[in-house]
Amino acid sequence: MTSIYVFLTIIFLGVFVIGFLSFRLRKEIKKNTSPSPTSSNTNEIFLIQDTCFQSPHEAIALFDGNGLLVLSNSTFQKTFPRPEKTDHKIEIYDYFPEHMRSMLQKGLTECQLNKKDVEQEFFLEDRRYTFTFCPANQKNETHAKIFLFCKELPSQRLMPRYTSPDDMIWRTILKLTNPSALHSDWHTCFNRVLPDMCKALEADELFLLDNSLTAGTPLSRHGRNQTNASKHDWILSVPVWMNMLKKGQTIQNFAEHFDPEEQTILQQEGIKTLLLIPLIVENELLGLIGLTRTQKASLFHQQQINSLLFISDILTMAISNQQDRLERDRLVTVVEQSSDCIIIINKSGSVLYANPACKTVTGFSPQDITGHSIKRLHTPAIRRKLWGEIKNALATGKSWSGQFDNYRKDKTLYQEEMLLSPVLDHEGRVANQVIVKRDITEDKRLESIAEAANLMDNIGFIFSSIRHELGNPINAIKVSLSVLESNLEMYDTEAISRFIHRGLSDIGRVEYLLKTLRNFSIFERPDLKETDMRALLDKLIHLTEKDLAKQYVMLAIRHPEKPLTGMVDPRAFLQVLLNLTTNAVAALAECDNKTITISLIQKHKNQITFIFEDNGCGMDEETVRNLFRPFFTTKAEGTGLGLVIVKKMLSKMNCSITASSQKGKGTRMEIIIPTA
Repeated sequence: MTSIYVFLTIIFLGVFVIGFLSFRLRKEIKKNTSPSPTSSNTNEIFLIQDTCFQSPHEAIALFDGNGLLVLSNSTFQKTFPRPEKTDHKIEIYDYFPEHMRSMLQKGLTECQLNKKDVEQEFFLEDRRYTFTFCPANQKNETHAKIFLFCKELPSQRLMPRYTSPDDMIWRTILKLTNPSALHSDWHTCFNRVLPDMCKALEADELFLLDNSLTAGTPLSRHGRNQTNASKHDWILSVPVWMNMLKKGQTIQNFAEHFDPEEQTILQQEGIKTLLLIPLIVENELLGLIGLTRTQKASLFHQQQINSLLFISDILTMAISNQQDRLERDRLVTVVEQSSDCIIIINKSGSVLYANPACKTVTGFSPQDITGHSIKRLHTPAIRRKLWGEIKNALATGKSWSGQFDNYRKDKTLYQEEMLLSPVLDHEGRVANQVIVKRDITEDKRLESIAEAANLMDNIGFIFSSIRHELGNPINAIKVSLSVLESNLEMYDTEAISRFIHRGLSDIGRVEYLLKTLRNFSIFERPDLKETDMRALLDKLIHLTEKDLAKQYVMLAIRHPEKPLTGMVDPRAFLQVLLNLTTNAVAALAECDNKTITISLIQKHKNQITFIFEDNGCGMDEETVRNLFRPFFTTKAEGTGLGLVIVKKMLSKMNCSITASSQKGKGTRMEIIIPTA
C-alpha cells in the first residue's frame, strides 16, 4: 500500500513540475520577444530559439499577423511535418486540414484583437490537441506576432460498452426519425435499420410486407435463415387476420393458440410465435411489419410491441410524406407542361409564379413578370374596363372569369379567356390566387365558322317555314276573296259575312306569327342585375296559380333553405318561366293527377339550378333533339318559336337550358344560372 502512495506522489509532482516549467516557458517567450523576434537582429532570434523553441513538451511556432510562418521548434516540425513546396510563403493553414481553416483564422483574429490567449481543441487523426494562440509582447503593434502552442492531450480510452436491446431499439428510432430518412423512400428507410431491429427484438425473422405489390412478396426481410426467401402470401390468405389489420389491430399469439386452419399454415412455415403490426395511411392498409420466432415459443413483451408501434407510426409518416411528394411532383408536372398559362399571385396582385406556357400565350416569360403586378399583362384599355371586377375578386376571394381582346408583349392582338380562382389555406382563408389564361383566338375563329354554317342552315329552314306558315293563311284568304268576288251578287249578307270572318281569322293568324317573330329579337340586350331567385319564383306562383287551378294542375314548389341570388334580367327570366309553365300545362292536357314541380337548388358554389318537371305525355328522343330548332312544333296551333326564344333569352343572360324526357312519363327542363 505504501509503494502505491509513493508512486502516486511522484506522478503528481511530475505533472506539477511540467506545468510550472510550461508556465515559466511562456513567460520567457513573452519576455524575450521585445523587440520583434523577426527583426534583422539575428541574436534575438537565436535567443528565442535557445530559450524556449527547443522545449520537448510542446510544439511551438511563431506566425505573423497574416498567418505566415516565422519560426517553429523541432517538436512542431516533427508533429506537423513541413508541407511540400508551395507557390507561396508557408502559412499556418498549410500545416492543417482544410476543415480547420475557419477555426485557425478565428483563433488568430481573436488573439490579435483582444491581446490575450485563445485556446481551442482539435481532433487530428483520432488525436486530441489543445491549440493556444498567444500574443507576443511587442512594442510595435503594427506587425503583431502570435505564438501557437500545440499540446497533445492524453486519449481517453473507453471500455467497450454493452448495448442493450432497448438501446438498439431507440437507436433505430433515432435513425428513422432523421429528416433525411423521413424524406427518402420508405422501403429504403426501413431496410437500413432491419438487422438492428431484428436483433434488438430477439426475433428470428422480421419482414416488411407491402399490400399494394404482388401478393405476399416482402419488400424487406432479415432473419437467421436468409436462404429461405419464401413468399408471405400465407398472411394475406387469412381473412380474419386481414380484417383485423385493416381495423388497425395488432396480431400476436403462439402458433398453437390460433384456429386449426391458421395453426396448419404456421406449422408449415415453422413459426412458433407470430406478431403482425399494420401500416395504415388514410384508413387504408398499405402494408405490415411482421416478426416471427421459430426457435422458441415466447411472446414479444409489451415494451417491444410499443416500440414497434412507434416505429410503424414513423413509417406511416414516411409513407405519407412519399405520397405527398409524388402528388406534388405530379401536380408540378401537370402545371409545368400545361398548354394554358398558369400564374399564382398574392392578394395584392403580385406574381409569385408563372409556368413556361406564359411565354407562349402572353409573350412574357416567367422571369419577365415574377415579382411584378399582374397588371403588366393587360393593356390600359383592358385595365380600365375590367380591372375593377378583377380587383374586387382579389379583395373578396371570389372567382372571376371573362373573355376579352388583349395584346402580347410584341403588341400582337389575340383573344383571351381568363379564369381567376382563390387558393384557400387550411383555415379556409384566401392565401393566394391562381390565374389561368388561354389563347382562344383560333377557337373563336372556328366557332364563327360553325355559327355561320349553322346560321345559314337555320335561315334556310326559317325561310322555308315562314313561306309555309304565311303561305297557308294567305292562300286561304286569296281563295275566300276569289270565291266572294265571283259570287258577290248571288250571296246574301250572311254568306258574305261568313267569308269576311274567315278571312279576318286567317289575317289574325298572320299577325300572331309576325308578333312571335318580333318577340324573337325583343331581348337583344338584357339588363343583368342581382336578383333574388326565390322572390322571382314567388312572383311566378302569384301569376299562374289561378289559371293552373282552373285546369286542375297542382303546382309543387321546392324552396331553397336560404336566399339565392342570381345574375339575370328579372323581366326576361320571368318570361322564360311563364313560357315553360305554358308548355308544361299543354303537356298535361290528357293526363290525370296533373303536377308541375319547380325546384330551386344550388349544386355548386357559382351556380343556381332551376328545375321544371311535369308528369305529362313526355317526348321521344327525336322530338327532344329538335326541341330548340326554329319552327319545330308538335302542337296543332304552335309556331315552333317558343323554346327557341327561351334559349336565346337564357344565352344572353349567360344561362343554359337542357331538356330530358321519356315518352309517357314526363319532361324535365333544367336551367343553370350564374350566381351574383
